[in-house]
Amino acid sequence: MNKLFLKNIFICIFSLSVSAVFADLPVFNRIPVTSSNMGDLPGKRLYLKIYGPEMAKGKTLLHNFGNTQYYGEIKIGSDDQVFKVLLDTGSSYIWVPGTTCSSNSCSDKKRFDPQSSSSFVRTSHRLNLSYARGKISGIFGYDDITLGGIKVVSQGFAVADVISDDIEDHPFDGVLGLGFKSNSIIPSWLDNALKQGLIDKAVFSFYLSQKTNKGGSVMIIGEPDPFYYQGPIYWHSLIAIDGEHPYYDISFDGISVGAKNILLSCQERQCKAHIDTGALYIYGPEKDVESILESLDVKADCSNVSQLPPLKVSIGGHIYEVPPQIYVVKEQNCFGMVECHAGIDEMPGINNESWILGNPFMRAFYTVFDKTDDRIGFAKSHDRLNEPKTLRALY
Repeated sequence: MNKLFLKNIFICIFSLSVSAVFADLPVFNRIPVTSSNMGDLPGKRLYLKIYGPEMAKGKTLLHNFGNTQYYGEIKIGSDDQVFKVLLDTGSSYIWVPGTTCSSNSCSDKKRFDPQSSSSFVRTSHRLNLSYARGKISGIFGYDDITLGGIKVVSQGFAVADVISDDIEDHPFDGVLGLGFKSNSIIPSWLDNALKQGLIDKAVFSFYLSQKTNKGGSVMIIGEPDPFYYQGPIYWHSLIAIDGEHPYYDISFDGISVGAKNILLSCQERQCKAHIDTGALYIYGPEKDVESILESLDVKADCSNVSQLPPLKVSIGGHIYEVPPQIYVVKEQNCFGMVECHAGIDEMPGINNESWILGNPFMRAFYTVFDKTDDRIGFAKSHDRLNEPKTLRALY
């Protein structure tokens, strides 16, 4: 698999990655620009709507788009306007399109109508979020936001009236950030849920299935659910983080392809990785990724998927093995041809040694984010997935 092929497929299918906020990771270069004075939260209204009987409180069914993007539904406002959002552990902000948005990217999106919600509080401030391949801008306001049957009152979010064309082809309407750290002026939904006494701990988990559309995958707020994993959960402490960037960072020992150890550029010091639900692939430094892809040798015609070696990631002395049926992504390119490639790509940046363990890794392991105790947990997923499905081109 050559580097040009990977880049062409990536450009063909995705023009924007909605993942982590970090200035020195250009592929996810999300740089929020906000007013330094967002004002005080409006008065809290202590009201919690009971979730329907079809789904336990704290659980949200996820839509699966091509095994690369998983998104769920939230409700906003007094009239429970429903939106599909990326539940992103690589950011902490929330935004959805508004009725005043005239950008092309808003034409096929659900749009929030502030006038229909009696609980919406408008401010004079704007929230701007910039991406490497897109940006959004909108009025900042407060309203009730419900996720998994848990209603946070007076949650700050952006009602976007400008969304760049780069975001147009994504299947979700907006983003709800679940990052480890949130802006001190704009607490995240998870922080507010804890502050308002709606949850006992800031703990949530993801089970990412290969089943397409809605129903196979789930996000769970609260204690891990053994229905979705087998064996023990292995816990790893988060790395101490300076500043307010939102990542769940852990250190790891190394990566191997089958029995072959890959010498990583970070191993002379400390290898670290962001665990990120907003990341389509596993991302790493260019030279390291090239070495892995050469060792994997995924055939574009998908003829050798069953013969490929597993990808192994060593974290805290424990080996996490990702089989080829999970890390291989099948895509229908711009020309209608089905092609296979590994869900691993380089992360642009000069001397950048950081890694992102995105959805190809988390499909193999039930992943628990424990913000309260500063740790991440992995357990073997109950569903050892079969043949990768085909992701159609967006053009």
